[in-house]
Amino acid sequence: LCWHWPEDMERRLKQENFVSLEMHRAIANADNPFRIDHSTAIISARGESMFDGIVLDPWREGGVLFWEHTREDTDYNWRPRGMVLSEKRERALFRSSLQLARP
Repeated sequence: LCWHWPEDMERRLKQENFVSLEMHRAIANADNPFRIDHSTAIISARGESMFDGIVLDPWREGGVLFWEHTREDTDYNWRPRGMVLSEKRERALFRSSLQLARP
């Protein structure tokens, strides 16, 4: 799945102990009911946001690494992975609380 690639890239790039680079994880389409979530890794200068980085997406073109500046990647609306996962947990908790509230 698409999330396996950035997970592996992140693990490998962290082994390099880069001092000037930072890894970010991002998800797109999480709030779009017509498209499947898509995960990627983004690399930026240390201290910069993921939006100032470069998308590294090996899934998009079937194993050929796609890269683009995050702000210029108009195919996807990238959002920080932590934020997306937090929103999904909140929605799941809300749905489960509705289930429990039913008589």
